Order: sequence, then structure tokens, then C-alpha cells
Amino acid sequence: MTVVLLCSCKKSTITTQYVGVQLTDSEWWSIIDTKNGQFVVRDEFKNEPSPIINDMFHVKNDATGGFDVYNVSDPKKAVNKESYKGITDFSEDGLALAVKSGEGICIIDKKCNVVAELSHDIKRCGLFHDGLALFEDQNEKYGYINKKGEVVIKAKYDGALVFEEGYALVGIADGNGEIKKFDFIDKKENVISSFNASTISGGGKFSEGVMAVNDTELEDVYFINKKGEKVGSKFGKWSTGSYCMIDGKTVFYDGNVYGLKSKDGEILIRAKYEDLLPSSISNLYYAKKNEKVGLIDDKDGIVLDFDYDDIFVVGSNTFFVRNGETFSLINKDGKDICKESFQEIDLDYPDYRPMRLGSYELSSVRSDYFDAAGIVTKIFNNIKEESCFGKKANATLESFQELIQDAEARKYSGKIYLYEQDGYFQKYYLFDDYLSVYDPYEYGYVFNKYANCIAIKCEIDVSYYSETAKEKFRKEFYRQLKDKGYTSNEGQIWWTKDNKNYIGIPQEFEGRTVIFYYTFDSEFNNILIQDTSNQYYDDEDYDY
Repeated sequence: MTVVLLCSCKKSTITTQYVGVQLTDSEWWSIIDTKNGQFVVRDEFKNEPSPIINDMFHVKNDATGGFDVYNVSDPKKAVNKESYKGITDFSEDGLALAVKSGEGICIIDKKCNVVAELSHDIKRCGLFHDGLALFEDQNEKYGYINKKGEVVIKAKYDGALVFEEGYALVGIADGNGEIKKFDFIDKKENVISSFNASTISGGGKFSEGVMAVNDTELEDVYFINKKGEKVGSKFGKWSTGSYCMIDGKTVFYDGNVYGLKSKDGEILIRAKYEDLLPSSISNLYYAKKNEKVGLIDDKDGIVLDFDYDDIFVVGSNTFFVRNGETFSLINKDGKDICKESFQEIDLDYPDYRPMRLGSYELSSVRSDYFDAAGIVTKIFNNIKEESCFGKKANATLESFQELIQDAEARKYSGKIYLYEQDGYFQKYYLFDDYLSVYDPYEYGYVFNKYANCIAIKCEIDVSYYSETAKEKFRKEFYRQLKDKGYTSNEGQIWWTKDNKNYIGIPQEFEGRTVIFYYTFDSEFNNILIQDTSNQYYDDEDYDY
């Protein structure tokens, strides 16, 4: 079932008029108008439609393997001429991020016109929030673009959330990649406030000028404003997704059950529910009691009795309810708005966790542009006359301390390789002897300091990209080899320059991975090409 964010953390009367549904006796998807219970289209789509936002939605096309875009006013005719490999939901302003096969990310409008094309440096991008979209670049740093596709905040952050109410929370990491500091920034990238990440284990969404944080030292949830000042405390224990200020109220958790408090900490509904979540209507809350779900208001008045397995608010007087395996569309009086029942609906509870790129809460797309020239250039930037990725011929195991520090020597018994993930590259350092040996004088295994690195194998995962990515890589690799003075032998498998070191690229790639080898001694070339997968590593053994 698709997760849909029905509203943001602010006073809301958002309704969901059109919803994708699957009738109980059908394998196909229909679209229903929840205001009157009438079908806009019935049994029209083999695959589940996306959430219908601003009348727009998309559906997977099995024939092309991509996605087609539709307007609910004409749901039988796709708006686009060519299927997209990936597309986000449409934002409230009628824009979406889309990707065609082999191309980069673009911004499209409701007619599928290209509004802007994003730089190929942008690897991934989410939909627009508060006028800006969060993106990730090829170096796994985060920044923001505007609706023209222009980078307005450069990608320099190690973590980031979407903008809300004019502010965003961004993270700065230390040398080990751990977030050490959070900054509140505005749209001009001014730092409004900063706070240490060491005492904060979680945060809520920024809403009504405040954001919930979890203080791990005090074991207390409190709210901070954009200046980083504490504006409330003693909201109970941390519970992911619960704490968000809506109309001056927030759900709280006492460690066992849930209740409702005001912004100043006054208890409005005592903690007594097994679960409590805000709905898309600001004064209505999903509540759970005795394993059954009901709907209450902010004064603990019952709107719908605790008779259901699930409830989904789509309007102030319109609800989907589930009992067992089927859903119904009803009003406050429990009367059916539609006589049909459904086995699936395209709705779920709203989610109030912070939206970040890469998490399921934020709809995003990834570029399909495969930068073969850029990747191969990065490879050759790491190949020097006497070294590859900084490792020289016959480098001993002692020079790989960064990969084996704090590890038990016993784990490397019988192993003759070290593995390292480095951005694009999965690297295997291959040795001429076992990495650890049993030493009876030490009463156990010790690292074999005499093991020498004889070759490096490098893999680049291109499984996301189109089938042409592998061939693009091969051609670009050969081109740069020739430009740098390498000559081939043995049927273009191994290339050498001045008969010193050797670079090899297999004639056929396995699966969706491209590979190259760098050896310091040609004696090992045939062994590497013929039997590397069995001799040197196990795909499931990456944990050291």
C-alpha cells in the first residue's frame, strides 16, 4: 500500500478528493471521487496509481517499464509522449521531478513540459517543499534548488531535511562521517542557530515555529524554536513520528501509552491510548484502544467509535474504514457513501517524521545519466606511475591499517583480500598470502605482516542505469587508456605502459557491474581474469 503524506504539520483542512482503489473482486485499479462515491474511472489500470495531487498522478507502464502521467480530468489518456524511468508525485504547485532513460533529472509541469533541466552533478532530487527541493550530488552532499532548477544552496551538507516555514535543519559531519553539529538555516543560507548533535538522538518536523527534539542526556522531549531556544519541556519519552505541533497541540508518549498536550505542556487528553496520530484535519486524531481504531477530536470526543481495524480521513465528513480485508467509504454517521467495497486503497496514515532525501517519506528521483567520462577520469586520477589508489607494488598488509584497525586477526584467517567501499568504487586489495596466520607463541591468530598486495580489483555498480551504461564505460575506458599511452596485448584484456604495471578490463561484464583490474605483476593476470570471483572473495563477506 502506498504511503501518502496527507498533510504537513500545521493547521489543515486538506481533503483528498480522488483516491485510487481496487475493488474486492478485481485485480485492476479504479479511481473514486470521495465526495460523492462515484467512480471517475473503473478497472482502468493494471498497476496502482500514485497519490492524486493537484489532479495529477502517474502509473507504471508494464510495456515500457517506465511511468506514464495522467490528469484525473482525462484518466484514459497519458499526458506524456514518452514514459519516464522515474517520477515524483506532483507537488501542490503542479511541478514534479522526472527522469527519462539515459538522461538526467528535469522539472516538468502538469502538461509534461520541461520547465528546467538539472545539472548532471545532481544525483538525486526530491519534490518541492516550501519553494525549494532537496538534492544530493555525486559526492553525497546535500543542497537545494529552486523551481527554475537553479542551485540556490550549494551541496555541502552531510545531512539535510526539507524546508518548512522558511527554515531547514542541516547536518555537518566530522572526519569519520558522523554528524557532529546541526544548523538551522534560512533560504539565504544564514545560520540562525546551531546545536551539538551528541545529545540529540531524534527530531520532529518543524511546525508552527518549533521542532521537537529528544535530549538523550535528560531523557526528555522538548521543543526548540528557530533560534535553538527551548520553548517547552517534559513532553514524555521519545516516539518517532508522534511529536509535531499542530494548532498548538502535540501528541505525547509516556513510555507506554499516548495522550495530547498543549504547547505549554498542559495535558489536554491524558495518556491512555495504545496509539494516537494526527489526521489530515487538524482537530481530528486517529486513536487506538483494545487493538481497535477510532477517531477522536482534540477534546477526546468520539467522532467514529472504536470499531475498526483502520481509519483514513479524506475529508471532514469522509472516511475510509477497514474491517478485516475490506475497506468502505463512509460518513460521520457510519453511512456508506459508496456501495462498493475495496481490497486496497491508495492511502495510509499521515507521517509526521522529518522528510529527508533517501527515506520513504520523501518522494524523489535519481538521475539516469551515466557519466562514463567522469567516472573513468576519477579512476585514472587515482592511477599513478607506480601506484593505484595510493597503494604501491608489494605494499605490505601493515600499510592497510585503516582497513584492519580494531579488527580481530582471526576473522581474516583463510582470506587473501581486503574490501573497501569508496564512493563509486568497491575495491578489493588482493594479496599473495593469507592475511592472518596462527602463531602458537601468541596463542592465536596474528596479522601476517609479510603478505604483499599484488593487485587491485575495482567494481562500479551500474545496476540502476540503462543497459548502455556498461558499453559506455568500456569505450571510455579504452579511449582514456590510449590517450595516456597504454598499449594492449592479449586481445584487449590487459593494457600496459612501458611494461611496468597492468590494467585489465574483462571482455564481458557479469550482471550489472563494470570491473577493472590493476596488477603489479603480470604473473597473476590470467588467474585474476579467469577465477577471481571464486579465489579471492565471497560476495556475502563484506563485514570487514
